[in-house]
Amino acid sequence: MNIIDISSVINDDRKTICFTGHRPNRLVGYTNRIPYSMFVKKLKEMLIPFIEQGYTRFITGGAQGTDQLAFWAVEGLKKAGYPVQNIVYVPYEGQELRWSREGMFSRQEYRSMLEKADGVVYLYKKEQSFKVVDALMKRNHAMCNSSDKIIGVYEGADFHNDNGGTAECLRYAEKTFLEIVLMRFAS
Repeated sequence: MNIIDISSVINDDRKTICFTGHRPNRLVGYTNRIPYSMFVKKLKEMLIPFIEQGYTRFITGGAQGTDQLAFWAVEGLKKAGYPVQNIVYVPYEGQELRWSREGMFSRQEYRSMLEKADGVVYLYKKEQSFKVVDALMKRNHAMCNSSDKIIGVYEGADFHNDNGGTAECLRYAEKTFLEIVLMRFAS
């Protein structure tokens, strides 16, 4: 695992896209691989024009659902020869400890993702004191602050008025004038 300091991302001039989106319970659950495979394929196709425009770094938040799907889409593009960098911003060490050991969105898959990542940024270390909600929000804001564009997988009606981390992240992105690209999981 390549742990990096956030300043190495912020102080680099690469064009960067980050992702935000829902957890599996807001998508199609924790066990149905086919829709997730189709989504990863769709996302890879969507990212190619951005890569052609010079976006070469992608940041995900490491959480279950959209974050991990986006990571695997970027990883697939990297394996196909695209010159991309796959960075994971983790809100706090041990975020995966309550997840299933194996299967989709499991601790095993998460650890595999961190091993393959080009860089992992931890916002909070184990020994630090923090509230989980604050750590998640800090992670989302840090991803936005390190990016030129955000892709939001959003299933709600209007992120301006909805609750939840994805909606809050999109509002923060808008407030900081980050270009927002919204997409639906199944469309």
